[in-house]
Amino acid sequence: MRALYTFVTQTLIGANIGRDADRTRACHELIAPLRDAWHEAAAQAERRARMTDAAWPALLERFEQDLGADASVRPWAPPSTPLPPELADRAGRLLARQQERIREVHDELDALHREIVALRRIPPVRGDAPALLDLDL
Repeated sequence: MRALYTFVTQTLIGANIGRDADRTRACHELIAPLRDAWHEAAAQAERRARMTDAAWPALLERFEQDLGADASVRPWAPPSTPLPPELADRAGRLLARQQERIREVHDELDALHREIVALRRIPPVRGDAPALLDLDL
């Protein structure tokens, strides 16, 4: 690229000194496609960033829905841009709700563990015999 820019610069200087419009036009035809490619690359990067920024509200919405009792675990990938500042409060509230839900799940698991321990204390009996189950824990 440096060689190309050096060539174009020297040619334009010579074209300016000699008032040669044809050499100026030739340099423009040589550089214009590069300029257009850089502009398109910048526009694509901006479009990707906008699409990724738009992905944040959708992801937060999904996480909020996943806090429901009947939510299933689904794979996800974070957007490629940082969390937009205007969504920081929402994300913070969501994080607090997720942490509360984690505590609830731990409590549920502890309760299930206690039930399993109690069920294991039941002595084996014949299949047709009645059983009395005292669950005073």
